[in-house]
Parts: sequence; structure tokens; C-alpha cells
Amino acid sequence: MSVRARACARASSVLLLAIFAGSGCSDALPPQGAVGSWVSDSASLTVTDTSAELVLLTSIGCYGSFDHTAQSLGADQFAVSGTYTQLTGAYPGQVEYASQLAGESQGSSVTLTLTVPSIALTLGPLHLIRGQAPSWPRCFYP
Repeated sequence: MSVRARACARASSVLLLAIFAGSGCSDALPPQGAVGSWVSDSASLTVTDTSAELVLLTSIGCYGSFDHTAQSLGADQFAVSGTYTQLTGAYPGQVEYASQLAGESQGSSVTLTLTVPSIALTLGPLHLIRGQAPSWPRCFYP
């Protein structure tokens, strides 16, 4: 093999290695966005790849309502539909309403607003920071 042929073969090998190395970068995982746990003194938000749940603490140290959505929150801004559940002391023990959770995640914080149009309820903006979800007890109403 001539010197020129060997040089071309080496250049081709280097080019192929560069192409294969570059293609590995294109398979990078998408950003996780708000996946994880977020807390404040009055709310806790748990986000997975497929859902999000916002738990709201009452003034007596238990949670009396929560919001659940069957989709994850976006990486930056989000607006998702969900179900707001209000616990009650009468049968069937809870009432559910259509809701919307909207806000944004920025690094170690999430700011969001919960809207429940049918009962004219708007909570927020709530500011939560990344942390471990507390284990607040569910309120038991008489």
C-alpha cells in the first residue's frame, strides 16, 4: 500500500470515528424538567415522568385537598389539566373538580398556580423549592 493510500485510510478512519462519536451525543436523554419533589410551607409537589400531584397543607397540619394530573410537567413552562380533590366529612368523602395547573420550573424552584374554575378557586402563585416530599397526614373530617 502506498504512503498516499495509507494516509487516505487513516483520514477515513478518523472521519468515521468522529461520525460515530458525534452520533452518540444525539442520543442524549431529554431534560427531566420538574421531575422530583418540590416543597414549601403550605404545599408539596411530586412530579414523575407520567404524572404530577400537588398536596395542599391546611392550617391544622394535615392535607385537606390535592390536585392530580396524569401527565408530567414540562421542562420550563407548563399548563396541564388535572383533577382537584377536596376531602369532606360527608359521603363519599371527597368531591372532585376539573382543574388546571400552570407555572414554570427554573433550576431548583417551581412557581405554579392552581385554578379550579367551577368553584372559582385560584391558589397561587405558590413558590416551591426542590426537596424531600413531607409525609403530611390526610385530614379526617367528622
